[in-house]
Parts: sequence; structure tokens; C-alpha cells
Amino acid sequence: MRMHALKGLAVAAFIVMLGASSAKASTLLLRADIPFAFMAGDTMLPAGTYSITEATPGVLQIRNEKFGSEAAFVQARSLETMKPQDSGKLVFNRYGDTYFLNQVWSDVFSYSLPKSQSEISLSNELAAENPPDLIPVVVVVSLQ
Repeated sequence: MRMHALKGLAVAAFIVMLGASSAKASTLLLRADIPFAFMAGDTMLPAGTYSITEATPGVLQIRNEKFGSEAAFVQARSLETMKPQDSGKLVFNRYGDTYFLNQVWSDVFSYSLPKSQSEISLSNELAAENPPDLIPVVVVVSLQ
């Protein structure tokens, strides 16, 4: 009997914690019109308008605004910057025709994404031919 009560209490505590964590809204960093298909982590995403939010500390969600099912969650490391940005930007590494999201800059936050296994493999294949191009893409920052 006592064991049932403890299990019930544990389940109730878990449900409360789950509800509290899902009630916390994600922080919208920016919206961007990206004119080419790109890789976010190991996920290929088509060209389109994307919202980028901080899902949890250290994890960004990159979500296609037209097709919500096309999204990626990627690990990100906060970059220390001494100077606030006037506007947001995304920085991509380009290898041939393949773009990999590398940095996310908003007016307040900046993040660096680690190289995915796909990017490392492609980088190694093409390293002898061409170094990667850093492509800054200017984006519209959405303030809320």
C-alpha cells in the first residue's frame, strides 16, 4: 500500500515537472529568409522562411514557417561578443553546392554550431580542392 502511494506521488511529481517545462516558451531569436537548401546539424532543410528559437539552453530549433514539420534541433555553443549586433545574421559554411549552418547572430545572442558528421566528411573530401566559403546571410530580426 505504501509502495503504491510512493509510486503515485512520483508519477504526479513527474507530470508537474513535465507540464512546467513545456509551459516555458521558447525564446525567438530571429526569422530568416534562406534562399537555398542547407544542413542544420545532420538535417537537410529546403530553402524558405525559418524561425530560430532557443528550445532549451544550448539547443536551437530551426523551423520552416511554411512547413512546420521541417525542423531541426541542433546543439549550439554561446559565443562571447563584446559588441552588440545591429541586426541578425546567419553564417553558413559552403562546400561546393552544400551549405551548413555555422553561426546564428541576433541583436542580443550569438551561437556557434559544431560541425556535424556530414560536414566533417564532406570537408575532408573537398579539403584538397577548395577551402570552405563563409557565406553571411542578412536576416530580419523579429523583436517581441
